[in-house]
Amino acid sequence: MLAYRRAGVLLVFAILAFSSVHVRAQFDDPIPLPGEAHIDHVGVDFLLSQSALRSGDSAWLAVRFQIEEGHHLYSPEEVNLLAAAVRFDPAPGLVFGPVYRPPGRRVVSSGNVSWEYEGEVYFLCRATALPDAEPGKRKFTARIDAQVCTRENCYLPTPPGGEPFSFEIDVAAAGAEVPQQHVDVFEKWIPIAENALSEGAKIDVLGGQDAVRPGDRLWVAVRVTPPAESYLSGPTGPGVGLSIEPVLPEGWKNGLVSYPAPESITVELGNGVAVEAKGYRAPVVAGVAMDVPASAGEGKVALSFRVRYQANRGGEALRREEEGTIAALEVAVTGPGSPVQAAHAGVVGPLARALGVEFPVHEEPVPPGGKTWVAIRLTPPTGAFLFGASRPKGRELSVEVLDVPGLKIGPVYRALGEEPIEYRTPNGLPVSSKGYRERAEFGFRVEPSKDASGLYHVPVLVRYAVASETAELERSREGGDLYLVPVDVGGGTPRETEDAIFERLDEEEKKAGKAPDDLLGKGLLVLLLVAFAAGVAADFSPCVLPMIPITVGFFGGQAAGGARKSIGKALGLAVSYVLGLCVTYTILGMVAALAGKSLAGWAENPYVIWPLAGVLGALSLSFFGAYEIKLPDALLSKFGAGQARSGLAGAFAMGALLGFVAAPCVGPFIATLIIAVALSGKILWGAATFFVFGLGMGMLFLVLAVSSDFISNVPVQWMTRIKHLFGFLLLAAIVWFVKPLLVHADKAWVAPVLWGAIGLVGGIVLGAFDQLATADGWGARIFKSIGVVGCLLGLLYFLSGMQALGVGPQAVASGTQGTGSSPALASEWLHDHDEALAKGKAEGKPVFLDFYTESCIPCKIYSEQVFPEPQVASELDRFVKAKLDATRPENERLQTQTYAAPSLPLIVLYDSKGKEVRRITSGGLSVAELAAILREVR
Repeated sequence: MLAYRRAGVLLVFAILAFSSVHVRAQFDDPIPLPGEAHIDHVGVDFLLSQSALRSGDSAWLAVRFQIEEGHHLYSPEEVNLLAAAVRFDPAPGLVFGPVYRPPGRRVVSSGNVSWEYEGEVYFLCRATALPDAEPGKRKFTARIDAQVCTRENCYLPTPPGGEPFSFEIDVAAAGAEVPQQHVDVFEKWIPIAENALSEGAKIDVLGGQDAVRPGDRLWVAVRVTPPAESYLSGPTGPGVGLSIEPVLPEGWKNGLVSYPAPESITVELGNGVAVEAKGYRAPVVAGVAMDVPASAGEGKVALSFRVRYQANRGGEALRREEEGTIAALEVAVTGPGSPVQAAHAGVVGPLARALGVEFPVHEEPVPPGGKTWVAIRLTPPTGAFLFGASRPKGRELSVEVLDVPGLKIGPVYRALGEEPIEYRTPNGLPVSSKGYRERAEFGFRVEPSKDASGLYHVPVLVRYAVASETAELERSREGGDLYLVPVDVGGGTPRETEDAIFERLDEEEKKAGKAPDDLLGKGLLVLLLVAFAAGVAADFSPCVLPMIPITVGFFGGQAAGGARKSIGKALGLAVSYVLGLCVTYTILGMVAALAGKSLAGWAENPYVIWPLAGVLGALSLSFFGAYEIKLPDALLSKFGAGQARSGLAGAFAMGALLGFVAAPCVGPFIATLIIAVALSGKILWGAATFFVFGLGMGMLFLVLAVSSDFISNVPVQWMTRIKHLFGFLLLAAIVWFVKPLLVHADKAWVAPVLWGAIGLVGGIVLGAFDQLATADGWGARIFKSIGVVGCLLGLLYFLSGMQALGVGPQAVASGTQGTGSSPALASEWLHDHDEALAKGKAEGKPVFLDFYTESCIPCKIYSEQVFPEPQVASELDRFVKAKLDATRPENERLQTQTYAAPSLPLIVLYDSKGKEVRRITSGGLSVAELAAILREVR
C-alpha cells in the first residue's frame, strides 16, 4: 500500500513538472512575428487605422486581444490580480501616446467579485511619426502584462517587465496618400478612446539645438501640460508623482532632470473639508541636460523619455500613468566643428543658462544601517557667476533636502566658502558681493535604516540666481529647481568614489562639532548632560538670583508657621518646588522647539515683562506682612486639608513661577538646546531635554529649601528684618527686570530714582539710624551696616536719576522711535544689507551692520544708551551704517543662515576692503569696550 502511495506522489510531481515546463516554454519562445503573436489561449495582433503613417502625422493603433472561449483576462478595475496592460518601448522616429483600456465586466463567482475581459478586446493609442522621420519600415516593441485564467485556475502570469511583441509600422513621406483600414473597428472605438484620453496630459519634447556635435551638451525641455481644470501631482507625490525618465542612447551621459518646485494647491474634498497638496496647475517645463559622447558618429539619434504622472481634479485622480507615456525626440549628430542653430530659445534657452548640477555619492550602493555623503556641485555657465547665500530675496543660494521615509537626512554643509564678486549694476554702480564663479559645493549625510533596501530618490530643492558680469539676471529660481537624487541602498558591494569634495565635507562636519545638529547626533544622553549643565549655569543669571529671597522666605515661612519639620518633609517640599520648575520648562521647551525659536525672543516682549513684574510686585508685599503665601481655602478643601498638602501645592506653584520669571535670562543657555530639539523633530526628546534643564536649574533651590529649618531657629526680630531685606531686594529686582523697557531718553531717570527710593527707605527700615545698645548682638550690627550701605547707594542712585530727569527734554529732542538713532543721524543709517556693503566698498569705508527688532531689549540698550555716546558716535562716523530689521524675511535669513546667529543682538563689522572682521552677538558691552572694537576696524 505504501508503495502505491509513493508512486501516486511521484506521478503528481511529474505532471506538475511537465506542466510548468510547458508553460515556461511559451515564455522562452522567440519574439513572435506578425500573425504569430500569442499568449497562452490569447491571440494578440496590432491594427493601424491607416495603411501607413505619414512623417509628422498621427494615426490610431489598436492592440487586439482574442481570448479563447472559457478563458479571461483581468481589466484595470481589478486591484488584487494582474490586470492586462500594454506599454511601448522607445522606438526611433516614433512616439506612442497613452493607452486606452476599456472597462471590464463585473463577474461574481463563488461569492467573489472580479473584473474581466472575455472574447475580443481592443486597447487603443495614438502613434505619431516625427516630422523628420525617414520613410520606411519602423520596428517597435510592445510589452504586455497579462494573466490568463479559467473559472477553475490561472496560468502563470507574464514575466516581470511584460511579454515582448515585435511589430512594424510603415512610415510614408509627408503628403503621401494613405488609405484608411479596419474602418469597422476604429469607427466604433476611436470616439470612446478620444473621450477617455482627453483627460490625459499633453507632453511635448523640445530640443535646444537643431543638431549636436560630438562632445556637446544638449539641453532638452520636456513640457507636460495638465488637462483642463486639473493639476498634476508633484514629483514627491501623493499618488503617481510626476517622473521623467530619460532613455539615453549608448554612450550618452548625464540625463539629470530638474523639475520646477511644485506649488501648494488647496484641494476641496467636499463637506467643507480641504487638504493641501503639492503639484502643478500650469504647464511643467522640466529640464534635461545630456552630454553627447566624443565618439558619436554622424546620423540621427532617437532620445526617448518615459513620463509618469497623475492628473487630478479635486480629490479624485482623472488619469494615472503608472507605467508611463513614451515621448521622443529625434536629433541629428553632425561632424565636429559643424555649425548648429539654437532652437526653442524661449523655452530651452533659460534652461541652458542655468546651473550645471551634479550629485556625487560617496558610496554606491549604501549598506542598510550605514552612512554616506551625497554631494551637490553647482557650476555657473561660462562668463557668469552664482550669487551666494546672503543675497537679496529671490537671489540667495539655498539647498534644502526633503524628508524620505526610511532614510535619515543630515544637515546641509557648505564644502566651499564664498568668494568676493566684483560687478557693476546696469546703471554702472560698482558692487562688491559674495558668490561663486567656478563652482559651489554642498553635501548632506544619508543614513538608511537597518531594514531599508532598494533605490530611493531624495528630493533636493535648490534656489539660486545666475548673473553675468553686468549683473544682468540670466536666470532666477526663487521657487527653486527640484532634483530627485537616486540613492541605492544594498544590492552590492559598496565602493568609495575618489572625490575631494567628500574630504572637505568631512572637515566641515568636524568644525561643526559644537553645532546643535552635531550635538543631536551624539545621542540623547549627551544632550541631557549638556541640558543639565546649562540649567546649573542658568542659576547664576541676573533673573534667577533675585528669586533666592523668595525661595528662602517661602520655605522659612513654612517652617515658622507650624511644628518643626523633619528633613523628609523639607525634602518633599523642595522636590515639589523643583518639579514645578521642571514642568514649566518642559512645556516652554516643547512649545519653543515646535516653533523653532528661542524663549528669549518672546520673553523679552513688553507684554510678557510687565505682567511678570506685576506678579513679582505682588509677591514682594508678602515680605512686608501684607499676606501669607498659601493656596486659597477653597482649593485647600479641594486638595485635602492639612498644611503639608498646602505646602506641597504652594511649593509646586512657586517653582513653576520661577520658570516664567527666569525666562528672559535663560535664553542664551537654551538657544542651542532649542535648535537641537527642533532639528530632531521628536517631542519626547524636547520634553526630556528641558525637564533635565529644569533639574539642573533647581539644584540651588533644592539646597536652599532643605536648609530652610535653619531659618526657624533665627530670633523673631531677626526673621522680620530678613523678610524686609528680601522684600526690598525683590523690589530692586523688579526695577532691574523692567529697566530695559525704560531705555528711551525720556524715561532714563525712572530706574535710578526708583532704585534710590528703595535703597533709602530700605536702609531706614533695616536700622540705618537706630541707636545700638551695648547689649545688642552682632545681628543688629549687621542689619544696621546693611541699612547704612543701602541709604548711601540709594542716595547716589536718587541723585543720578534726578540729574537724568533734568536733562530729559534735551534727550527727548535728540531721540527717535523705532530705529534707535537720533534724527540728525537717521539719514545716515541705511536699511539694506547689500546696499551698505556696496557703498562701503565704493567709498572705501568700513561697514557697521546692526540687526534689531522692536522686542530685542539689548538692541534697544545699544541704540539708546551706547551708540549715541561721544566715544562710540565719533567712531561710527567713519562707518557706513545700516540698521536691519530682523523681522523682515530677507534679514532674518541673513541673521540665522549667513551669520549663524540664533538670537539677537547681532552686530557685524566689515573693513574697508569688504572683509568681515567681527561679529558681536552678546549684550552688555560698555561704551569703552565698543569704542575700542570700532577703533580696530579700518
